[in-house]
Amino acid sequence: MLTINRKVKPVKWRDVPPALFLYLIFVIIVTIFNIVTGFFGPENLREALMPITGWDMSTCYMFSVFFVVTCCRYPSLGARSTILAFLWLTVLFGVIDILLPWRKDFYDPNPYLRVSPWRPLWTIVIPIVWIIILRTRRITEFCKREHSS
Repeated sequence: MLTINRKVKPVKWRDVPPALFLYLIFVIIVTIFNIVTGFFGPENLREALMPITGWDMSTCYMFSVFFVVTCCRYPSLGARSTILAFLWLTVLFGVIDILLPWRKDFYDPNPYLRVSPWRPLWTIVIPIVWIIILRTRRITEFCKREHSS
């Protein structure tokens, strides 16, 4: 049962598991890099990254920043499950991207339509590695802890 009036004491940053803190740093860096290159970066950099990362380079990471910070400060399995859901969606879209027959063009002259053979690394492998890390016992136990005053 959810109690709204309950006062919850935030966790100190030093008590956050290093892997969860590392994921927070990762999502912030990826999000900032995507925003900076998208708005201020040279077009040839965007054209070089697009075949590898796809159109949504940091979408799941950008949307999960709030939940990662929440999970670090107010641990809960719900916040961690939301983070994992974003990562699973990235994997799902990566798999769909691979299975689409018209997305196999490695040599399209248009860099925004070109697909790199390295794309599954960004869209499938890296999110799965984070899923494995975020499901470790230490992070699970951290998220199960009660932090009430």
